Amino acid sequence: MTIDLIKEQVNLNELTASTSSVIMVDGDVIVPDVKPDIKEILVAEAVAKITKKELSKGKLSVSGEVLIKILYAPETDSETSAKIKNMSAKFEFRDSVDCPLADSFVSAQAVAEHIELSVINSRKINMKIAVAIKVSGYANKAFSLCTDIPENSGLEHRMKRLSLFNSVADTEKNLIIAEAIEVPPSKPEIDEILKMSIRAIKNDCKVMNNKVMIRGILNVSTLYSAMSDGYSLVNIEHEIPFTEILDIDGATEDCICNVSYDVKDVSFMAKADLNGEQRIVALEAETVACVGLSHMAEMSVLEDCYSPEASTRLTKETLRLNELINEGVSTLSLKEIMSVPEGMPPADAVYNIDIKPVITETDIVDSKLYIKGNAAVFLLYVSEGCETPLTALVNEYPFEQVISLENCKNEHLADAKVSVLSAGFTLTSQNEVEIRYSLEFYTRVLCPYDAEVVCGCDVAEDAEDEKIKQMPGLIIYFVQPGDTMWEIAKRYKTTFAKIISANKIDDANKIFAGQKLLIPRA
Repeated sequence: MTIDLIKEQVNLNELTASTSSVIMVDGDVIVPDVKPDIKEILVAEAVAKITKKELSKGKLSVSGEVLIKILYAPETDSETSAKIKNMSAKFEFRDSVDCPLADSFVSAQAVAEHIELSVINSRKINMKIAVAIKVSGYANKAFSLCTDIPENSGLEHRMKRLSLFNSVADTEKNLIIAEAIEVPPSKPEIDEILKMSIRAIKNDCKVMNNKVMIRGILNVSTLYSAMSDGYSLVNIEHEIPFTEILDIDGATEDCICNVSYDVKDVSFMAKADLNGEQRIVALEAETVACVGLSHMAEMSVLEDCYSPEASTRLTKETLRLNELINEGVSTLSLKEIMSVPEGMPPADAVYNIDIKPVITETDIVDSKLYIKGNAAVFLLYVSEGCETPLTALVNEYPFEQVISLENCKNEHLADAKVSVLSAGFTLTSQNEVEIRYSLEFYTRVLCPYDAEVVCGCDVAEDAEDEKIKQMPGLIIYFVQPGDTMWEIAKRYKTTFAKIISANKIDDANKIFAGQKLLIPRA
């Protein structure tokens, strides 16, 4: 006879593909007709963003853009001031990445990792940008788990707890944050905005049903030229708070939420205030919110059962599951000395710094998670009395974060992301700048494990059952090494409760080898 076990359907999204590729994007940047000729490139920046993705037959096709911004010193003559100029360009790219088994959702991110440029002539620059594309693919795994037995089935049963980790969402949401900021009264009015650096800092997030509310702050650094008392360069700082409510299917209040931000594009324009002075900066920042939602649930499932009256044949299956060992954030504060190389102009004032960290390695050793990477530091400074007043320095500094984990083994799965939490500097001399910054790490560690569960049960009398029925009504049994109360009861086709009652045992888990037990028949 087949027992109709009580079952519950469980659907889990599981990471099935995690891969990356690097493609080279190249092209020529032509100086616009309204801009002067190039004398020297000061700063070249590139940001990559994905605009379209399509999954088909185990391949993810992505399309995107590389947005380029350049500061340069123009060619001048004796009658022209040596102003700094800017220009921008856009390159398109396409790539195809293997993403097998993914059918639930796919996350894809693009990062411009390296730039090479060469000045062809005073009106043309050739640029090569290495773009890293990271892809994560998730597939849905459906389980039908036995969570109980029918009433009056006559079965003795044992349950066990399963830890079920579910990736609810790993998605990118585009935000457009627009704001008008004012030049402080102590600063001169704007002649031309040259560069705007924006770093998005996360604040908090709140998960609701199918929605996530996120908060953050844009740290905005604006470099502009001014004509007050002659040509000069001015930098101003602002903070812009923002709040957004995102629609994310499957989000529930008990989800764990992690959010990071990546500013992809910035457009800006100087505008006149009520007095007719250029003292308003209208900006629009295209920011990507990378939202990860996960859920950890405990579930009671049928591990074993038997009938005291008849033989029991069980069908079992082994499930490959993940248990969440660690998920959280940690910070690392760093300090570096950035030196002006010999032969370069001295630093009289620092305008701004930009820090871009990249994780290169994650490893678990002796219950510790090691995260290693490099932080690229971009620094702009001014030199008084020089023909080219603005100079850029770029340096890379290694970092390592170590996170202690309880009961963590080398085969556990670790994921880590890094973002800049804060950054500052002090000009200690004309040849040295002290850089201070804090990195925030989001980490998740999963433990893969196999769980054997019951998926079917049949009971029927056989010859062995007759032998059991012919045994005495009370048996004296001496506990053997490794025995459990459950196994003893199952072997003699009696009930767990009757053995406990007959022997007046308070804790069934504390039997010991050599202990005498009375085994009553069911």
